[in-house]
Amino acid sequence: MGMAPHGWAVSGKGRDRVHVWGGLLGDVLQLGHFKQERGRVEAAIEKVNHRLIETIPASCEHFDICGGCLWQHVPYEAQLVMKQEIVKSCFANERLDTGCVLPVMGCDAPFEYRNKNDFTFGFGKTPALGFFESEMKISAGRKRQERGQVPPVFAVQSCALQSVWADRILSKVRALLAESGLSYYHPGSRRGILRSLVIRQSAALGDVLVHFVATKDCAQELTPVANALIQDEEVVKGVVLSVNNKRSKNAVPQEQTILAGQDWIVEQVLGLTLRVSPTTFMQVNTKQAEKLYEIALDFAELTEQDQVIDLYCGTGSLSLLLAQRSGSVLGIEVIDAAVQDAKRNAAVNKIENCDFVCGDVAEVLPSCVKNGKRPQVVTVNPPRAGVVPEVIQEICSVRPQKIVYISCNAETLARDLVHFNRGGYRIRVVQPVDMFPQTPHVEVVVKLEQRPQS
Repeated sequence: MGMAPHGWAVSGKGRDRVHVWGGLLGDVLQLGHFKQERGRVEAAIEKVNHRLIETIPASCEHFDICGGCLWQHVPYEAQLVMKQEIVKSCFANERLDTGCVLPVMGCDAPFEYRNKNDFTFGFGKTPALGFFESEMKISAGRKRQERGQVPPVFAVQSCALQSVWADRILSKVRALLAESGLSYYHPGSRRGILRSLVIRQSAALGDVLVHFVATKDCAQELTPVANALIQDEEVVKGVVLSVNNKRSKNAVPQEQTILAGQDWIVEQVLGLTLRVSPTTFMQVNTKQAEKLYEIALDFAELTEQDQVIDLYCGTGSLSLLLAQRSGSVLGIEVIDAAVQDAKRNAAVNKIENCDFVCGDVAEVLPSCVKNGKRPQVVTVNPPRAGVVPEVIQEICSVRPQKIVYISCNAETLARDLVHFNRGGYRIRVVQPVDMFPQTPHVEVVVKLEQRPQS
């Protein structure tokens, strides 16, 4: 068995390829329950004839039903090997050289690493505050959640990926809410008030920001909860309420209220001081993010004269680090709130050679080029969907000496690298980084250089 994206094992090649949920690298399996699903053949494990990787007991009491962790029963070193195989598989599917894919850079703390956890107010057999159940785990790979159907929510007592402080605050919130009379939101009927609870914690200082998301203003009912959290838990520095009554729980809040304390905490990354607001995007594993950024900086090989454009820059963490080693940096980001955070972070860190522009990369980048921006280095850190071909074409037309591509999706990364190759760039080195231990997810940093013109 080889490995495919999202942690599936895969057997065979081409049209004979079968994806197996729950399989591990090197397994010899007896398969059954074959079905055509989402354009591919999937199967469930009937019997394990031989397992190359010796599994271990999972440490989490919720492992058998939780959709968060897939590999807690796999020794950590084996997880890293499987993640490298996932990246190689994606490269091989696009006929890219797999020899440039280095071993995955591991995490020193494969548990209790998350600086953010997002809990759902929902329904299982009863109203629950926790995570979604995994139909795939419960059915051993025989049944997927039906499209459009919301999975049941189970009550989380503790999460092996978050700190003990976050566990404690989760328990405290659950107890305090029992007296509030607030209902839980049901996405099917679109009734109910409380939608989610987000607990963010600074890895540097330990400070916590608690964020409630609800369908309407319920500040009056939640204020006693917020005051109790601030009073009883010294690490809690602020409690915030956001109102979002749109279908997507991740939609931009329509309004935000500070219930107690402040609406931000401070994180530190490679010497930068970063202000983290309720909706700020940050890598969920701070220590591994530092390793990721160090790799990107090394790949960029900057001089003090270099101009850099940082695409999909978010709140500017990488942009500001690049600015410390280069002549100037321009960060481009489509989300206005993130751009405002980036400008604030630049001011706090007294970095003056870094500017930020809000807009769609496909529109802003050509405008920057027309205005004389000729970067020696371009860094790219897109969402999971990757980079659209028009933007890749625009980047290649600028002819930077180097491109550093940071990806959270090896499939779209491999697809995009084919387009960069056609645009005159070759892959020099590929470094996967494990940002999410116990899961199949892996970040990848790629260094691209101009191919010599004949």
